[in-house]
Amino acid sequence: MTAALELTGIVKTFPGVRALSDVSFSCAPGEIHAIAGENGSGKSTLIKVASGVLSPDSGSIAIGGTRLVRASPDRARALGLMTAYQDTALVRDLTVAQNCVLSWRRLDGARAKAAEQVERRLEPFDLPFSVNTRVAQLSPGSRQLLEVVRALASDPKVLVLDEPTAALDAGTAERLQAMLVRAAGEGVAVVYISHRLEEVARLAHRVTILRDGVAQATLERGTWRIDEVVGLMVGAPIELAFPEKPEEIDAGVPALKASHYAGYRFGPVDLHIQPGEVVGLAGAEMNGQREIVRALAGLLPTRGEVEITGTEHRITSPSRAMAAGIQFLTGDRAVEAIFSQLSVMRNASVVRWRSLGRAGWINPGRERGEFAQAATLLGIAAAAPEQPIGQLSGGNQQKAVLARAVLKPSPILVLDDPTQGVDARTRLDIYRMIRRQAEQGTAVLVNSSDSAELAGLCDRVYVISRGRIVAELSGDEVSDHAIVAAFVNAKSAAPAAVAHRHLAAPAGWRARFASSIGRFRSQLIPVATLILLMLGVGAFGAAKSGTFLGASNMSSLMITAVPILFVALGQLVVLVTAGFDISVGSAISLTVVFLSFVATSSSFIGVLPGIIAALAIGVLIGLANGLVVRGLKVNAVIATIAMLSILSGLAIILRPQPGGLIGNGFTGPVGKQLGVVPVGILIAAVAAIAGDMLLYRTRSGLIVRSTGLDEEASRRVGLRVGRIKVGGFVVCAVLAVIAGIFLAPQIGIGDNSVGVGYALPSFTACFLGGAGLRGGRGSFVVTALGALFLALLGNVAPLANISLGWVDVVTGVLTVLAVAAYASAGASRSRRAGPSWPVPPPGQSEAAIAERSLPAPSNSSVIQTIETSI
Repeated sequence: MTAALELTGIVKTFPGVRALSDVSFSCAPGEIHAIAGENGSGKSTLIKVASGVLSPDSGSIAIGGTRLVRASPDRARALGLMTAYQDTALVRDLTVAQNCVLSWRRLDGARAKAAEQVERRLEPFDLPFSVNTRVAQLSPGSRQLLEVVRALASDPKVLVLDEPTAALDAGTAERLQAMLVRAAGEGVAVVYISHRLEEVARLAHRVTILRDGVAQATLERGTWRIDEVVGLMVGAPIELAFPEKPEEIDAGVPALKASHYAGYRFGPVDLHIQPGEVVGLAGAEMNGQREIVRALAGLLPTRGEVEITGTEHRITSPSRAMAAGIQFLTGDRAVEAIFSQLSVMRNASVVRWRSLGRAGWINPGRERGEFAQAATLLGIAAAAPEQPIGQLSGGNQQKAVLARAVLKPSPILVLDDPTQGVDARTRLDIYRMIRRQAEQGTAVLVNSSDSAELAGLCDRVYVISRGRIVAELSGDEVSDHAIVAAFVNAKSAAPAAVAHRHLAAPAGWRARFASSIGRFRSQLIPVATLILLMLGVGAFGAAKSGTFLGASNMSSLMITAVPILFVALGQLVVLVTAGFDISVGSAISLTVVFLSFVATSSSFIGVLPGIIAALAIGVLIGLANGLVVRGLKVNAVIATIAMLSILSGLAIILRPQPGGLIGNGFTGPVGKQLGVVPVGILIAAVAAIAGDMLLYRTRSGLIVRSTGLDEEASRRVGLRVGRIKVGGFVVCAVLAVIAGIFLAPQIGIGDNSVGVGYALPSFTACFLGGAGLRGGRGSFVVTALGALFLALLGNVAPLANISLGWVDVVTGVLTVLAVAAYASAGASRSRRAGPSWPVPPPGQSEAAIAERSLPAPSNSSVIQTIETSI
């Protein structure tokens, strides 16, 4: 039988590290083949090679007997290989349905029915969230579940899973494993990577063990024990035991006491933690445990009383939580915990920067010394303290985050899933660190999706169901079985999926209607604002000058608006793809200069080749910008500043002084008007409307937006990110050239500086249109209105005897206000996104709960917590 996936002699080397050394691996149809190994053993590198994300130095990859000749996620997916990554390939700012559309590629019917089709395909999996939910609103466990189910629902021939249950509670993990067994029974080859060796023993037909990039052994089901596999993983026998618990805990004043504590999706609850005690929070996914620990960190709004060592505190922000003595460390390290570009040492010592020197200066020797002690204590494996943390394995990244608690101990340590996705030895290092902190008097609160972990580590466990404490286990009561039984058998409990689906957006036409109303409102507000501003400025101009509303001035206003319209639309294209092009002004100048040489004929046929040549120059400018940014990895700002200099220099060389008359064969057709309305205005209007239709109502637009929102996630689902981003630069440059073409009739001669003033207004118009430097958003229609408004300001100022300097001031102020307004609107949407807990406590009505419900939180980053302490 031909293997569904076969890797032969794979070698992969990174600078200074041999990640894989002559690794061979195969998985047959209907087989579940597990890969086990420590963090950093090469597992993730191997699956990225298999998935076409990384190109091997040598060796071959065959999927279903067809060789994968070059690294290409798109080609691997076309051959039937789907991958679910531990850190997920989901675009957080898109909905569940949109992420599925990106991955599945082909859905029948019109765009309006895409969400319904996604919902039908996901229905058998009984997911605990709506397809209309933004991924950013999902918990880490729900994101992981979506990642796996999205891959399963695509009918793969080979399914590669990287730590699929790392963030899932026991019940959800069991459901997912049942899905995998069913898929394997239907002939799917499943490659299963997990640090949970009990799962591997239960599910896998074979297991291959990696250590230091070398395959140590491949073992058949029933021929190995867990301790033997761990020994092969680490190279020596290891004792798999939790640290010893204390016989008793001091019953004095609690380090932390929360009374009548309630917030988003939880409460009211009463809990306490003694100094030196490790207390756990257990329960099914999305039952409020994560919200409790985040509320204690000051990340969510709450009610109730919080006492720390007997003194009441109001925990309303991360900085207040830290000032009160609460240190919070998240398990969602990739999103919330690490500074990926900083070194592992700086990521660990970031909480100590204030005390590592004097007058704001960090003492390098002291920082290095303290980090070395923490690294030894936790077993952080890095080539050097200065190694970027992004180059480390997930386990070592997690240890670096936890080292903050060692370097700056706090009276209270709050941990959210601290061992998510780490190997057995790293887990033991983390358990020892937690118990060591407790022995030093720290009160520790741990939220974990692993009930066995809580049972082995914690002195007491609160079991949460639907936001309320349904059981408190202590002493000998704390066991894996008792924890699971407590939340499964709780009378008030219901499956998390049922509870959350009660909250989910309605399906069918109601969901589409609600979504349409939301989109309409979000688009109407900026449009209405700009129209009101334009009416206000117009009324001011009319009051100041009797000629303002005349046909001649209206025609002049619209003619001068055409270039800024096109250059702004082009700038928006590149901003949506998370690019940036400051060279557009010099491209306009060069276009006008170029046309002064090639558009001198009195007939349109005579100037047409010159126009085509100008557009070709625009394509070349865009390709040059795109290839420098993508191929040479030069920052877009630097690359386009360099292009600005080059284009400006060429324009000066060609026309040191203004000159060269542009012919009537060009100015007549290009400057043609319908009444007082220039044809260019109509073309720009059609382009803006078509742009919004393409961007928000087609899959192609979704691809462009996702590329700007999350390049890596887009690349992993097979999108050709490089081509899209280069294409953005090309479209921007071509539209800048078109702006120059429409500007040339207004100037009439070649002028090497005529486009200088267009670059910054193009950004302002885009920001008024909702664009941002991070990409993925913006409206062409609103951007066009913004460009018209800027042209109106420039038109009114001279008529009202106002200095053009004030126009620049107003433009700058509008830029800041636009960015601030859209940022505020985004935060407001996040707060409204999640509903409050749906089930009332005993004795209270749904209405009472609705009256006192708290707003859902914005998607705050825990990195802000660290920043406030520096």
